[in-house]
Amino acid sequence: MDPLDRLPEVTEQALSGLQADDAMKRRILLSAANSPQKKEYRFRTVVALCSLSLLLILLCTFIYNLPGKDPQPDLNIIPAGRQRNSAPVSLQKVIDEASDLVQDRTEENN
Repeated sequence: MDPLDRLPEVTEQALSGLQADDAMKRRILLSAANSPQKKEYRFRTVVALCSLSLLLILLCTFIYNLPGKDPQPDLNIIPAGRQRNSAPVSLQKVIDEASDLVQDRTEENN
């Protein structure tokens, strides 16, 4: 049996005797007029929250960069083993000192 042949029976079961008349039209229009429009409410909420968060970010940025506020002091950091005002050292001087150390250690071992 073709489903289109049973179409009147299926629609009668699905609608269970509903008939489109003026009373039904008025009920539909009344309920549509009384129901709140949720899409507009959600859009306004999102816009309000975005505006509020932007305002807070701008306010925090402004407060952090107020003129006259004492900036963080700069720290003078010197790596361990390094002298402050060390004079430039030539490569030959380093090689000479290293060779002297090697000679001293070999003499100690012998």
